Amino acid sequence: MLLDTGLHISEALGIERRRIDLDQMVLTVMGKGSKERLVPFSPVLRKALLRRQRLHQRRLLFATRTGVPISYRNAARDLQRLCGRAGVKRKAPYESDAFQSRLSSRGQHGSNSRQKR
Repeated sequence: MLLDTGLHISEALGIERRRIDLDQMVLTVMGKGSKERLVPFSPVLRKALLRRQRLHQRRLLFATRTGVPISYRNAARDLQRLCGRAGVKRKAPYESDAFQSRLSSRGQHGSNSRQKR
């Protein structure tokens, strides 16, 4: 999700199910200053989100088994471990070549991809 959307870990952890529009393939994300913005996502992520929503009926997209929000610290630790296993040096998603390639393939560029609401 981070690579596909360019979200920060804290933004992804705060996504509520009701903020996911699978038909339009956009997330409504709360950013700095409590401002909402629309973030597009790919058909591949859409499939993963559908699967996740079918498996879990929790309010937050990313939560523990009991529905408690996952802490930033735990998510960052897990992401660092996954990146290490994959041999990927961790960068902010929007700095990565892969993320920029995804934007280009969608006809979007850099900060223009993040629409404010």
